[in-house]
Amino acid sequence: MYRVAFGLLIALALLMGGNAAHAQYPNRPVRLVMPYAVGGTGDILIRILAQRMSQDTGNAFVVENKPGAVGKIGYQMVASSTPDGYLFVAADGGYAMLPALSKTLSWNFDTDLVPVTIYAQTPYVIVVSTESRIKSLRDLLADAKANPGKFNYGSSGTGGATHIAMELLQQRANVSMTHVPFKGNGDAIISLLQGSIDLVLTSVPTAMAQIKSGKLIALAVTSQRRVSALPDVPTAAEAGLDFDLSNWYGMMAANGTAASSIDYVVQRVAQALQSTQVKDAFAAQGAEPVIMNPAEFKRVLTSDVQLWGKTIRAAGIKPE
Repeated sequence: MYRVAFGLLIALALLMGGNAAHAQYPNRPVRLVMPYAVGGTGDILIRILAQRMSQDTGNAFVVENKPGAVGKIGYQMVASSTPDGYLFVAADGGYAMLPALSKTLSWNFDTDLVPVTIYAQTPYVIVVSTESRIKSLRDLLADAKANPGKFNYGSSGTGGATHIAMELLQQRANVSMTHVPFKGNGDAIISLLQGSIDLVLTSVPTAMAQIKSGKLIALAVTSQRRVSALPDVPTAAEAGLDFDLSNWYGMMAANGTAASSIDYVVQRVAQALQSTQVKDAFAAQGAEPVIMNPAEFKRVLTSDVQLWGKTIRAAGIKPE
């Protein structure tokens, strides 16, 4: 969904800012706040990136987990921090949903955090149990259209990214299914394996092990092209559904962070993403490397805020 000309943007990133401006930065560890718990896709990806950036620069890039309140604790921590270039937050696509899901936020969404770069994207995958009689997305949607509310799907929780993504899918397909919220996508997958629910839409890394082991059937991925880690799984478009959606992973910084510091980080991220080590590690997670400069990231964020706001309102989900 957010594919860019990788080689071109690498070149652009390397041209941003002068080396002299970066001569004294960084001279101490750079902290990367992960606003979710250890072990999730975002946590794994930022740790892969931080390790490589540390190797490339000789300076420590340290990941700190600050989970809670659907990421709000970590976001607020960085938004209210001193903008000295030594604290960033690892955001994901769920960040763009917060304005429509929250009556109030403890920071100004429009101004207090500024985009730095997007470095990866992962499509979603729609999975069912091997015991299900449904064997394709086309069959699922046809049956769901004929029988509104018949199928129930699990998500990471009401207002969570997979819940909202599934609402968008239903709106695009003109079908209605029953939502069953869980405390996380892992719990939803367990319930699916136990036969308590009919399907789950989740990120590729979350379900990949169960797909590879034959415990789950992947009906479709939601990217424009098939995923290299799951080459036999068709796209939603191949099933006749106009649905191109990926979750992005990026970095943001407190407003007021020096442009030279942001440029430096963009350059180092671009450098890390060129390494075979990072490419292979990302591929193992079903993730694709992406590099965007702050302006491009800002455009993606603005577009997503509009998309998710419209989706959330149409689904009748009330902000809390």
